[in-house]
Amino acid sequence: MFASPGRGESHLAAALSFPLVENAWRVLFTRTTDLVQRLQIVRRKFVLEAAIAKLDKFHPVILDDLASGTKVQALRNPAACLSSLAPGMNGVRG
Repeated sequence: MFASPGRGESHLAAALSFPLVENAWRVLFTRTTDLVQRLQIVRRKFVLEAAIAKLDKFHPVILDDLASGTKVQALRNPAACLSSLAPGMNGVRG
C-alpha cells in the first residue's frame, strides 16, 4: 500500500499482520532499507544464500517505507536491488 507519509500505512500493515502472529505465523516486519542493507552486507561476506534461507522461513515479509527517500542510490529502487542480490528470488512463494 502506498500513501503520503504520515497516513498510517505502517500501523495498518502491523495491524494486518497481528492475526497472523496470533495464529503462529512467522512474520517479518522491517524497513526496506534495513533489509537491503543487511542483504548487501551478507553478500559481501559471501553468505547471501544462508540469509535468503533465513528469510524464507517467514510466511510474509512486510517491507515498510518501500518508497521513502534515501541518500544511497542503490536503495532508491529496493525491489531492483533485492532482485540483483538474489536473481532467483521472485518474491512468490507457493
